[in-house]
Amino acid sequence: MIATLSEANRRKRSLPRAVLPVLGVRVDKEGDVPLHVQVRNGLRTVIVNHFEAGDEFYTEQALERELPVSKITIRRALDDLGREGLLVRQRGRSSRVGATQATRSADASPTTQPATLASSPTPAPGIRTKLIGVCVPAFAPGYVSQEIDAISRACAHFGVASQYFHIPNAEAASTAFRDIPMSPDDMSFILFCNTDIMNLLYFGLQGKGYRIVSIDSAPFDSPCAFVMTDSARAIDTGMGHLLALGHERITLVLNEPLSHPTVLTKVNRFNEIVREKGLERVARVHELDRSGLDSHDCVLPAMPEIWNHSEGRPTALFTVSDPGAWAVMNWLTDNGVDVPGDVSVLGFEDAHPSRFVRPALTTVAHPYTELAQRAVQVLCAQDYSPKHHELVAPRLVIRSSTGPAKPAAIRKI
Repeated sequence: MIATLSEANRRKRSLPRAVLPVLGVRVDKEGDVPLHVQVRNGLRTVIVNHFEAGDEFYTEQALERELPVSKITIRRALDDLGREGLLVRQRGRSSRVGATQATRSADASPTTQPATLASSPTPAPGIRTKLIGVCVPAFAPGYVSQEIDAISRACAHFGVASQYFHIPNAEAASTAFRDIPMSPDDMSFILFCNTDIMNLLYFGLQGKGYRIVSIDSAPFDSPCAFVMTDSARAIDTGMGHLLALGHERITLVLNEPLSHPTVLTKVNRFNEIVREKGLERVARVHELDRSGLDSHDCVLPAMPEIWNHSEGRPTALFTVSDPGAWAVMNWLTDNGVDVPGDVSVLGFEDAHPSRFVRPALTTVAHPYTELAQRAVQVLCAQDYSPKHHELVAPRLVIRSSTGPAKPAAIRKI
């Protein structure tokens, strides 16, 4: 019979620590979560609950004897923990535990404090948070994957462990945290999932007394603390760029659901700018019929209507996420339209592939690092407030997909 971590704790003094805690690592070979992720998450909890910085950790051989997974799976899990700063991996020797508490020692490895993070104080000694649980979708598109990476780096920077929970649907959200292995004094949560799932998780965790902050998924009137990209400023930034290039026939393409609060904010701000500039006859919003399609594929069927609009072709297409811009450029290329010579294309997100498409995509970038850093700081602050609502400014990344409007396409005054 496999012992649980709580059983292991009760027996800790009578048996060697080197064999006990690992008995609590559960592996579900029939589940959707990859085995190395399950092992990594289990070992992360073991490290936080049972080890101190500098302790010798299990060897790969010991873990292979105790866990029903392959050596490759174990090695991958340990390598992941090494990148988080929880383990110091040493070739040919046992790994040692890195920082496990909220405050790192002064000689912490510099690899856990990326230069891309602004210099900030570590959490105050009075904060007992050891672990931040990060709730993410089961499928992680580009933006989510990049933000997950930023959260991992921010947690390592501040000396807090991170553990990821894949929440595929509302049913999973409603039962995910019936039993939580750590108390609210030791664990906090970042919610990074759609609004419906976020609400279910929030009310379940908040009632248990856990600190919670949402990244980019809470409506503006949410009772949950949130740190979000400033979507209105994203439209200001993108429209300012296109208008400066002489574009007026601008179409905002809604390749994400209008029901999402951030998309609605973008639409409202776009319409305000159109009215302020007197562009009602030439600039427009095009909402797509998603019909179960993803944010890339939903664009392609709509492109003939967008491109051949009865009131004239657009000179610039602005999509509310980068995958929509990739689809736009695919369709335009297939139909012999030059980007940016005939039409400029602008995205929102700065997903990693956007620098590799041709032409490379100009985009309004999510402030990935800042969002992650601020979310961790909010959870670790002594004066944490569930009413903390913060917007972080995006930035414009200019590449090759935007250029000046053709003179014939510029409106005559």
